[in-house]
Amino acid sequence: MGRLEGKIALVTGGGAGIGARIARRFREEGADLIINDLREEVAHKVAAELGGMGIAADVADSTAVRAMFEHVASQFGRLDILVNNAGFGFAPGDDKSVRRVNEVPLKQQAELAAGGPIATHLDLTVEMSDEDWTRMIAVHLNGTFFCSREALKIMNPQLCGCIINMGSIMGTTGGIGVTTAQPRPILGFTRSLAREVVSRGIRVNALAPVLSIPS
Repeated sequence: MGRLEGKIALVTGGGAGIGARIARRFREEGADLIINDLREEVAHKVAAELGGMGIAADVADSTAVRAMFEHVASQFGRLDILVNNAGFGFAPGDDKSVRRVNEVPLKQQAELAAGGPIATHLDLTVEMSDEDWTRMIAVHLNGTFFCSREALKIMNPQLCGCIINMGSIMGTTGGIGVTTAQPRPILGFTRSLAREVVSRGIRVNALAPVLSIPS
């Protein structure tokens, strides 16, 4: 018997990447999966692969999040695990910024090796739009809060449950780009929420994986 046999688990951002890998591993351990993603087709595709249920919802939209968890409660009657995984490293489709983060440090090293001064700069913060900044905060921070709040409405009466928040090692060490600013508040929220709900037997943890930036 797997360690998660009979457990109901919801993974946000589970349609691809690390979220899909988490979901597949959970299934190997026996969990029944609910796959959330902003994109309906990928949520249903991964859910079908794992014999679970797919739900499309924007975690940055509190109304959509509430509806998603109400559907989970009506379908399953309980929720044992929530993985707050939805997020992104740069603005969606921002391939230019990804390339710059990879290329600029190399150019800076070459300029220093040639005797300097450094003439190549990133300027990611200066060039980031209000819309991209607001979206990043909405998905990563608001999404983690909205989903945790709704999950607790199901878990609190159970007197058990587990919430896992996906952060990043950048939340402790810092990193290049303003998108690395969001893991630290997630870690702080995790610590605070863990203290709040421990009296009900609910565990709240954060994972801080080391993620490489794709070239």
